[in-house]
Amino acid sequence: VRINAPEHAGHAADIALCARHAGVVGVLLPKVESAAHVSRVAACAKPVWPIIESAAGLLALADIAHADGVERLSFGALDLGLDLGLSSGSAAAERILDQARYALLLQSRVAGLGAPLDSVFPAIEDREGLARTARDARDMGF
Repeated sequence: VRINAPEHAGHAADIALCARHAGVVGVLLPKVESAAHVSRVAACAKPVWPIIESAAGLLALADIAHADGVERLSFGALDLGLDLGLSSGSAAAERILDQARYALLLQSRVAGLGAPLDSVFPAIEDREGLARTARDARDMGF
């Protein structure tokens, strides 16, 4: 279940809901910027998939990857691009985002996590682009 971000008013209620329902097998946590963000969610005793989508989250990546409860990392390239002021879709932006992907892959391996989950593909009508992006993610270890 993807819950609201740590700063959202509904965050605590989301965690409580996940804790109550046996059918929730994991929690996708957006806007993670610290191991403390993960710890609050890990208290619901479900695996946590932190979404790294800010400069602060990327900077704290090693601590986040090693936080109790983390099963795998996830990447939010669109929001990270906005946070960094990148020109969305440009080759230059992709070079920077690929460095972030490398960091997620590296920290996942060092922490013994499952392969990270790559970012969403926003152009849902572009099936060829989606297939190419999925292959690229797989080939990068995602």
